[in-house]
Amino acid sequence: MRRFLTGLTAILTVVVLIVGCSSSDDTADEPTTATSATTVAPPETVTTAAPVATVAAPETATTAEAVVSPPDSRVLFVGNSLSAENGGVEQHVELLGASADPPLIMQTEAIARWGMTKNLADHWEYVSQRGSIEPGAYDMVVLQSTLAGTTDVATFHDAVRSFAEHIREAGAEPVLFMAWPITRYGVDPISVEQIAEAHQDIAAELDVRVAPVGLAWQRAMGERPEIDLSLDQVHPILPGTYLAAAVIFGTLYGEDFTDLGYLCQDCVTGLHPDGLTEDEAIFLQRIARETLQEYHQVIDGSS
Repeated sequence: MRRFLTGLTAILTVVVLIVGCSSSDDTADEPTTATSATTVAPPETVTTAAPVATVAAPETATTAEAVVSPPDSRVLFVGNSLSAENGGVEQHVELLGASADPPLIMQTEAIARWGMTKNLADHWEYVSQRGSIEPGAYDMVVLQSTLAGTTDVATFHDAVRSFAEHIREAGAEPVLFMAWPITRYGVDPISVEQIAEAHQDIAAELDVRVAPVGLAWQRAMGERPEIDLSLDQVHPILPGTYLAAAVIFGTLYGEDFTDLGYLCQDCVTGLHPDGLTEDEAIFLQRIARETLQEYHQVIDGSS
């Protein structure tokens, strides 16, 4: 009996201790939640499968979800299959920005109508009817058209005027993507010099910037013809799209960019399963810079 009472006393003592602990200050040592916004930069490496860079919260963040900074700019691309090939030129422009120092965070979207190979008129009807360019939605809108013959120039100019007015009313800036000549489908051929003139004439009239991609293509083919930009004389393959993206990036954000880290070495296409080589990418970046510098010298000298 004495042994039983001794054991019972020990059990009651433990219960009293547990109850006493639970009745102490319940608010002590509760975890705190940070309320400040944490701005995080995109990682140094991104892939074409995810054009918008994935960001990770820094180690010091204690919130369940870090707050990602808004994009530095929002850009809409309007064009046809020349813009849409190889994952879309907008994706490569975005990835070039993410690899800059400091990184440029872009949000890009595209309206690409396959088969519309002549001018922007069809795009204008499609875009304007659907209200795709809404006030405040974008900072810049890049317009790409294919001029298949001299008869298209007047139609192209009319469409650019319509687009430019609509884009500016929405609070954004219109920018022209000057493409390259096409020599298939039985179209009336037009030279890159005629394409450049058609773009610059309307650009001067409306005071808009031009990304001289077609001139960069001509320069690259002249220096290194072994690097194919197109195999069907119409659509770009990977080096052609990458060069176009570098020219557009320099037009939008400054032609003096150097050594952008995105070299498209992990890009996978049917003709380039291993992406570009470092040598090819650096060469194409240089061509983009030199073309922009020379183009602006000519434009500034003629104004």
